[in-house]
Amino acid sequence: MSLIRRFQCQQRKPISQVLFVFIVLVMATIRNQTVSAQMAPGQSPTLNVDAVPTITTNIATAEPAGPSTIVATTRRFFPIVIRATAPSTTCPATSSAHYNLIPVERILSYDRPDYLQPDINLGLRSYSLTDAPRQLVDYSGNTDPNAPRLQGLFEPNRIPTISNVYRINGWNWGPDKCNGNPYGCRGTPITSWPVTLAGLATRAGEAVYPPERNPEIFGGGYKAMVIYAEEKRVSLVYTRQDSPAYGYLIHLENVCVNPNLLALYRAQNNAQGYRVTNQLPALRNNEALGTAAGNEIQVSVRDSGSFLDPRSRKDWWQWP
Repeated sequence: MSLIRRFQCQQRKPISQVLFVFIVLVMATIRNQTVSAQMAPGQSPTLNVDAVPTITTNIATAEPAGPSTIVATTRRFFPIVIRATAPSTTCPATSSAHYNLIPVERILSYDRPDYLQPDINLGLRSYSLTDAPRQLVDYSGNTDPNAPRLQGLFEPNRIPTISNVYRINGWNWGPDKCNGNPYGCRGTPITSWPVTLAGLATRAGEAVYPPERNPEIFGGGYKAMVIYAEEKRVSLVYTRQDSPAYGYLIHLENVCVNPNLLALYRAQNNAQGYRVTNQLPALRNNEALGTAAGNEIQVSVRDSGSFLDPRSRKDWWQWP
C-alpha cells in the first residue's frame, strides 16, 4: 500500500505527523543529491528504472493517538529522461548580396495570393517519404542538353548523396471536392514517377545556387527567375513567364533564401500577395540564392507543369 493510501486510511491522524513524513522525505532527497554532486569526474550514478521510494511505518488503525515512526529503507529515485532534439537553424537576417529585377513577359493572374497558389508554393501540396532507391537512376529516351543541371546547386559542382526520396501530393482544384474551399485542397501522392522530390545531403550553412543552364532568359547572363519565395522555400523558372506551365521549373525546400532576394521578391507583391509590378528577381549561374538550412535540401523538377523524377541521370545530372 502506498504512503498516501496509508495516510488516507488514517483520517484522524494529526497534521503534524503528515508534515513529519514530508520533512523526512525531503531530507533524504537532499542527502542523495549531495552525494551525487561529490562523485568523481566521469563517474555516473546507477539508476534503477524500477526503483521507487520504499517507506515503512508503524501506524496502527486501532491506535489513532500513537506517534508514527518513519524508516527510509532505500534511497532510490526515478531516472530523468532527456529527449534529444535536433538543433534548429536560424536563417541569416542580413546580407551584402545584391540582386536585380527583370521584366516579366507574361504575368499570370492566379486569382489568388501567391502563397495560396499550389503550383508555385510547394508547401501547400506537401510531400511524404517513399521507399524508392536513394540514388541516380537511368531512364531511356531523349535528353535536352539545355536542361537545368542539378549539380549546379553547389559550388564547386558535385553530385551529392541522395539522403531521402519523396512523393509530392497532387492538388484538387474543384471546391466540390474540398468542402467548398474556393482554392482547392491537397490530394494524394503523385504516382506518375517513383520519386518527385529528392533530398540532397548538405552542410548546414553552405551556399546554394540555381541549377545551371546555358540559355539566357534576359541579357546580362540571367538564366532563371524567381516566381515564389519564402524564408526557407523558393521556386525558379527558366523563362520570363510568370507561370509554371512553360518550360522548366525548380522547387527548392529547406533553403534559407537570401534575405535581400526575399525582400526583393516580396516588394513585387502587395500586402495581400498579389503581383503589383511587371518585374521579378532573376539569377545567374553561380549566383548564390541562399544557404542550406540543415543537413538536407529538397529539389523538385518540373517541365511544362509536370513533376518529373529528379534522380534521372541523363536529364538533370549531365556531366560535364
